[in-house]
Amino acid sequence: MKIGNQYTDTVQDPGAISLGKTESDGLNRRYILEAPVKEKVRHIKFEEWLYLVDKDYLLDREKMNKFGFTTGKIVPYIRKISNEPKYPFTTGRTINL
Repeated sequence: MKIGNQYTDTVQDPGAISLGKTESDGLNRRYILEAPVKEKVRHIKFEEWLYLVDKDYLLDREKMNKFGFTTGKIVPYIRKISNEPKYPFTTGRTINL
């Protein structure tokens, strides 16, 4: 849902809500991922920046935090490969843990 420059959407993780807002040339999203570890659920904070590079490329910079420390960074990109509605994108990913 969009209100002004702010967005709210549901993340794939059940029960997680993403809050985002547009700033300068990007979209900033923040959400908490509930990750089951053994018999406990861990909460990992995500901060994500999405940048539209051009009409065919989207850059996605993600940072994960736990206990106030950065625990990982991911920089995937999404490239449009077709104008057909079925499978129009491909992705690449750089992981820095």
